[in-house]
Amino acid sequence: MATSLESYFYLSSSNHANNESGPIVLPRETEVAEKQDKSLLRVASALAFICVRDQKEVYAVAIRFSGQSSVIFLAENYGVPRETEIFLETVVSELGQLARSQPSREEPPNLRDTVQASDETPIGTLILKHTFPKFFSSLTKRDSTWDARVASIRVYLAERSRDLKLFQIILQQIGVIYRSASLLQSRSNDALQMNRRLTALYGDLSTLETFIRRSNERDELARLLAEIDRTSRGLPAEPDSIIEDDLDLDLTENNTLKDGFSMTRFIFRIIAVNIHIRRLLRLAVSPTYKSFFDNYPIIKYCPPVERSAVVDPSSLLKTMNAHEGVVTKYELPETITGPLHAELSIFSTLLQESFSGESPYPAIGVSKLSCVGCYAIIAKAFPQVIKEHEGQMGSMNPFIIQGTHGKMYWPWVAPDLSFATHFLPFDLDLSMRIAADQYLREALAQYIDSRCLSDSSIGSGTSDRLEGVGDFAETAMQLAEIRDREISEELAQLDGMI
Repeated sequence: MATSLESYFYLSSSNHANNESGPIVLPRETEVAEKQDKSLLRVASALAFICVRDQKEVYAVAIRFSGQSSVIFLAENYGVPRETEIFLETVVSELGQLARSQPSREEPPNLRDTVQASDETPIGTLILKHTFPKFFSSLTKRDSTWDARVASIRVYLAERSRDLKLFQIILQQIGVIYRSASLLQSRSNDALQMNRRLTALYGDLSTLETFIRRSNERDELARLLAEIDRTSRGLPAEPDSIIEDDLDLDLTENNTLKDGFSMTRFIFRIIAVNIHIRRLLRLAVSPTYKSFFDNYPIIKYCPPVERSAVVDPSSLLKTMNAHEGVVTKYELPETITGPLHAELSIFSTLLQESFSGESPYPAIGVSKLSCVGCYAIIAKAFPQVIKEHEGQMGSMNPFIIQGTHGKMYWPWVAPDLSFATHFLPFDLDLSMRIAADQYLREALAQYIDSRCLSDSSIGSGTSDRLEGVGDFAETAMQLAEIRDREISEELAQLDGMI
């Protein structure tokens, strides 16, 4: 009988309960997709990301498009709130209107036109308004390392005037964003005033996103941030590779890392919502993908699933030849219950779609990097089972996900794939558990009890770069100064009203 996969995660829970090291952390892994699949993964990931309103929420999205039929599958660990359903339906409708407004036979507009479209339609501010609670909570939780880290970076760059200037501009714009967001958080009964503040914050975020990802200083900033992050970890200042973007956009994660504070990660967490908004806008007007939004997509909400499983960590450790003292600290087997993670719910749904003759795209977008268990099932076990049973699974292909942050979160339960017995000549559920067990066992043997700084990649942004824009550093600095004065004036007015 295959090992209970849930037992691995019970070990991680015990690890967390008995010391302060947190859950077990395995090596980070990321997927490298083909160009077309990467575009599909990006739109699915963007749709999942913009749904997140509360820090505890995790969304997964898949899409299906054939002929005149467009479908979006959406799942959340504990179910999709009605408020989010209405929000997503509105966003998809707005993207559809934007897609239909573009001439079908012309080249797509350049990015400036696309960004302008976001101002002419409520898409940008609509998304920012929905995601603001999570954004603000994360922004104001700059941990205790922030001030010390900023001070140490200033000292490190003291003799390098150009780099120090670039770093100061980043800090200045982050300060503007912080104050702008605080104004919005203060609330007001004046709807027009709140909308103005929301639009202003969106502009402030766009300024930072432009400076970091699309200005002529982009490569210079990437090298500088990579160097800063490496020196915080005691590594040589010269990086092995340029860290352009951050892959892990999990804003719930404490940014105090054992191996140093990642300035790159912090910055990309702030501008993540703008990055995803731009992607959706760009895809909505793309000749290749605009027809997806143009076809009035149907949104299917996957209901939450709660499953029970028997965990037996002692037996698991014995099979791994663990020390007797470690094995005996665990009690007898017990039954646990937990929610099926969103991406596994989507995975099960897509399998059923495939068995029903539908052909969903092989990409599952998630609002954050997947945990080890979901990654083991989708990215490791399923491709292996397809290979082992070649010719028995029809035209099924592996599904692509962004990757795993390496953490073994508890509670975690595996999906029930017993429904596949009606369509396949072998036990898919058992085969998947065996393959996932093999991956987890090998990965656990290389267990790394430390957090890693992010690898690159919410997207290089090369195609998004602004052309013909000179030194954007001066522009960014001027915009920050103007916004700083505007915010100060509004704060003064508020103080006068109290």
